[in-house]
Amino acid sequence: MKKGKSTSAVVAFVLSALMAAPVLAGPGGNWRGSGGWGMGGAYQRMYNPAAVETVSGEVVSIDKMTPRKGMSYGMHVLVKSGKETIPVHLGPGWYLERQDTKINKGDILYSTCQTKKLLFKN
Repeated sequence: MKKGKSTSAVVAFVLSALMAAPVLAGPGGNWRGSGGWGMGGAYQRMYNPAAVETVSGEVVSIDKMTPRKGMSYGMHVLVKSGKETIPVHLGPGWYLERQDTKINKGDILYSTCQTKKLLFKN
């Protein structure tokens, strides 16, 4: 009888671990990391706080993009603001796709961001 109880306990533990694995796997089912979007990554190091401005306008297109080789895809929109069309990288797809609010073509978007024309630090 003792052998049967210990086998059942082992089987229960293994099944619990297998069921928890997808939850613990994180974004997109990867075991580690943020697909290159995290702190200290090459893409994050391009951020220049001195180049931040507020952009507002109508979303004219929404696309998936991969900002750097080896990164997971992100969401990119073009925002028509007056006579100018401004590209805005919204963030990683795995994060944005899990939000309750969706951004659609024709929406009015207000974003405090670093614009592409000011992308690199001096």
